[in-house]
Amino acid sequence: MTDAKLTAAVTEMLRWKDAVIDAGVVNWTLSTENKDDPRKAINDLLCQVRLESLDPAISKPAAEWRDRIEKAEAERDALIAQIEGLREKVMALFTIDWTVLANDPKKYLTDESINCCPWLRPSHDPEKVRDLFYALLTLCAKGL
Repeated sequence: MTDAKLTAAVTEMLRWKDAVIDAGVVNWTLSTENKDDPRKAINDLLCQVRLESLDPAISKPAAEWRDRIEKAEAERDALIAQIEGLREKVMALFTIDWTVLANDPKKYLTDESINCCPWLRPSHDPEKVRDLFYALLTLCAKGL
């Protein structure tokens, strides 16, 4: 290797070293430990950039993600409240006195109790649905 090539290579390496040190100073990551260890200096810089990219106060994409998460959580909470309300309505429809059911299952066989099951409603023959529902109530009453 000629002296000119060697000088050019050293100049290029020093340019990179100066750039890494300058970035370390700007990002508050330069320390006595990494000033002489280029790998540690670059690793510290990358870690700092990663932390900044995840901070919603600094990073617009991180703030957008935080907002999306908060919106999704609010939607989830609203759905949970809606499901809980529906569950309470269904439980009110199916509050069953098991002793009465065991003796007279047809007492619970009302249009309201059948209509609360949407998969049974319009497309099925009402008599077959009523028979099926009666059979299910009978099985429940007998503990099967």
